[in-house]
Amino acid sequence: MKANELRIGNIVNLKDHFVGGKVKVTGIMKDRITAVNSAGTNIDSINIMYVEPIPISEELLIKIGFSKIPRERCVASGWIPAYTLRKGYSYIDVHLWESGTLIRIEDSIRQVSLPKTPYLHQLQNAYYMVANKELEINL
Repeated sequence: MKANELRIGNIVNLKDHFVGGKVKVTGIMKDRITAVNSAGTNIDSINIMYVEPIPISEELLIKIGFSKIPRERCVASGWIPAYTLRKGYSYIDVHLWESGTLIRIEDSIRQVSLPKTPYLHQLQNAYYMVANKELEINL
């Protein structure tokens, strides 16, 4: 992972000797980040080599508020399982299958489809790009 892939507010995992797992990015430097963990503790100067992306999974989507789209509303069996999240005039649909992930984000003005977006920080960044607001996530 590279620091330039991240935005302030992204949720990532810390690996190896860091305890606490998931953190929210609060600052980004060339090869380091600062972050805050779920207990509210600030963690300064984390080398980017200890930062890893969080894969998008069915469990993660449900945990952050997505609802499963009923099978009969999906266009093809290859688009199962599918999940949706509504945020005011914006919505996110995520389709998971073995060959990859497709994310569609739409608001009243813009729409974007993102094939092969496997990580949470990429979903957060794409949502910001379309909706011009943060995707609030509490892990």
